[in-house]
Amino acid sequence: MNQSTITSMNRIAWSIRQPWSFRVFLTLAAAVLSSCCQCNTSSATFVQIPDLHLFDEGKPRKANSPPAHQLWKEDERAFDWTIGRIKRIKGLKFVVFTGDLGLEMTGPYWERQAVDYFAKKLSGLPVRHILFVPGNNDLLNEEPRDIGRYQHFVSELGKRLHQKVVDLSKTSLEIDGMSLHGLDSATFKNSISCRLDFAPLGQRALRGWTVMPFPPSFAQALPANLSPPQFLWCKNDDVTDRLEYQRDEMVRLANEVNHKPEKVHLVFMHVPPPPLPDPFTDRELPPPWNLDPNVRDIWMEHVLPKVKCVFAAHFHTDKRKDYGIGGILKGDCNREIVVAPPLAVKFQDDVKKTPSPARGFLKGTVSKNGMVHYEIVWYK
Repeated sequence: MNQSTITSMNRIAWSIRQPWSFRVFLTLAAAVLSSCCQCNTSSATFVQIPDLHLFDEGKPRKANSPPAHQLWKEDERAFDWTIGRIKRIKGLKFVVFTGDLGLEMTGPYWERQAVDYFAKKLSGLPVRHILFVPGNNDLLNEEPRDIGRYQHFVSELGKRLHQKVVDLSKTSLEIDGMSLHGLDSATFKNSISCRLDFAPLGQRALRGWTVMPFPPSFAQALPANLSPPQFLWCKNDDVTDRLEYQRDEMVRLANEVNHKPEKVHLVFMHVPPPPLPDPFTDRELPPPWNLDPNVRDIWMEHVLPKVKCVFAAHFHTDKRKDYGIGGILKGDCNREIVVAPPLAVKFQDDVKKTPSPARGFLKGTVSKNGMVHYEIVWYK
């Protein structure tokens, strides 16, 4: 307790002895106590909604198979349930969608209908800010050159809603002392459309193409009876453009985070960063980020050490132990990666294999002292 506080308390003690000032004292005391309580307990609450797949759910997963409309209906029920839960949260500051609305399937003709549909769902949210980052299923073929369609969707959505709609992959945002950032990791799997070569390389690369060794770790995900390819033939422009896009995106984020190092920085993205492996299959897979080493170094050296917490999505495993922080579904985050479960039923619709799906959303709070708390809210 400093000297000025002691002096103030002595003055209040003196005034208490004066009958004419008793009411004034009570008013001042109540104000001081109220102020102290607010300083100690006030926090900012937010909700992360991952992997809705409202616009691409039900697309055929196998050749010549019909769309599964019942999956879309189930996702809509889950989304309506989530909206209802969110409306009951007091002090909510913002809602952030961390990718995979399924915009890859909207196309130019259906965009207006998709915007109207989504705006109607969000119009009643008691929140001032609605934030977005793209997912790999928001871009056609996970192609960076398709990012404009996603950005146009978010822009048009902002025109329909009374809340402020922000694409965090374009600009950061400050709310109550927090600095919020988005990373467009939608292309970080680098699923480039390449020609596979199942024979040893016997000729020089054709002009305009790059020959790349097929990653041995990727072969583990292939059926056991299929001989893995040995080389990938990729168009030079595809490789160069994608690598430049990813580098520019990571540099943008690094500049944002390092511009105000004193802030509490939170980063939201879709595809989680290393060292997390994708647990969707039982095979040992490489981390979801298949990046140029220099781009990964920017993340490891200039972004992650400056960030208080990273929130990601993308996984569709039905095992709850794969979410939160290493299976811890409720706790504090201090320079760690929190993975939210999907809200969509995608890959968890087989009741025989998946009797208890792992679906839901994430609720987070950030206290005034910068402590970040999270908890997974399961959809039942």
